[in-house]
Amino acid sequence: MYECECGETKYVPFRCKSRFCGCCGYQYQKFRAEKVKSKLIKCAHRHIVFTIAKELRDYFRKDRALLNILFQSAAHTISEWLLSKNKKEQFKTGLAATLHTFGRDLKWNPHIHMVMPMCKVGKFSPFVKITFLPYPMLLIYDYASIQPQRSCSEMVN
Repeated sequence: MYECECGETKYVPFRCKSRFCGCCGYQYQKFRAEKVKSKLIKCAHRHIVFTIAKELRDYFRKDRALLNILFQSAAHTISEWLLSKNKKEQFKTGLAATLHTFGRDLKWNPHIHMVMPMCKVGKFSPFVKITFLPYPMLLIYDYASIQPQRSCSEMVN
């Protein structure tokens, strides 16, 4: 509580600065979202969630080092799909990803949230719009997260 010389009293809430606090966490989330947004290029973006089969979750719980495979597999899935569109151009795009280890129900459910610009850059093309993401391309992730040492072309065939 703050009291001014004029006698007016004002309540100033204590800030714990914890991301888990309802008030402070919301402020942290807004700040973080603005910071990430300022680094994104000016085009449409797509939010993609990559998850793993329920049967595999216990392996990731027992060995948390395996969680890096989720990032690698998600990025590999997008990269392989772009490469398959035109090998000569060798298209690339930017990706921003974060790992969540629990779902909304607070059960163990490791998954990757990824923000991807709906544009790509190639060797000869400075900027090409991506009009859609095919669902079969996203299925490659399931295989890549199980066997990351294999290429996506081997997994599809």
